Amino acid sequence: MISLQGPDKVYALKPSLELIAALESEHGSLYLLADELLDKTLPLSEMVEVVQTLYRHAGCDAALDEFLLQQPCTEILINFLLEVLGPIERAAAPPSASFMDEMIKKFPDRQER
Repeated sequence: MISLQGPDKVYALKPSLELIAALESEHGSLYLLADELLDKTLPLSEMVEVVQTLYRHAGCDAALDEFLLQQPCTEILINFLLEVLGPIERAAAPPSASFMDEMIKKFPDRQER
């Protein structure tokens, strides 16, 4: 579960298959999204759209456009991707560098939750 600071309160985001399907139908594979985030090629507008979807899924119906531009969207998205992809990565244990390894290298101050 991830806590999202909203304009009016803190929202609890519990990832679900419904949320993952919605994100992937709009933005493609979460792995590709993670790669773009790591490579710093993910457009800011798309990052904000993804984070807005996370807030909506958590139950926030407040106006978010201006609010999200003042939030750490990169950190929010990293935490979500670690929450969703982390267990899958650990279970698969690929022989090459995994998403988790790359995320930790690029963002060393982030810890798995």
